Amino acid sequence: MATPDLTQSTVGVLRKLHHRGGPLVDWIFTFHAAAYNLVRLRRLLAQAADHLAPNGVLVAEIGANRKLVEKTFPRLPFTWLATRTGEGLVFLLRRAELATRR
Repeated sequence: MATPDLTQSTVGVLRKLHHRGGPLVDWIFTFHAAAYNLVRLRRLLAQAADHLAPNGVLVAEIGANRKLVEKTFPRLPFTWLATRTGEGLVFLLRRAELATRR
C-alpha cells in the first residue's frame, strides 16, 4: 500500500503528514481543519460587529460542527437555518447579538 502524502501548511502544527491508510489520514486532516476553522470562527465573531451595518446579519456555514460551536460560544444566541442538506449546518447572528457579547 502506498503512503498517502498530505500537506496543509496553514493548519496548526500539521506541516507534513505521512501515515498508512486513508481513513487515518482523513480523520487527522478533519480534526486539524476543524480546530483551525474554530480559531478562525473565534476571530470572525469577535470582529464581525465592527464590519456589519446596524441591522446587518452574519450568516456562516459550519458543517456538522453545531454542538462544538454552541459549546465553544455558549453566550451567543445562534439562529440555526434549515438548508436542503439538513439543519444545524448554517447559523445566523444579528449585529446587535454580536456587539453585546464582547
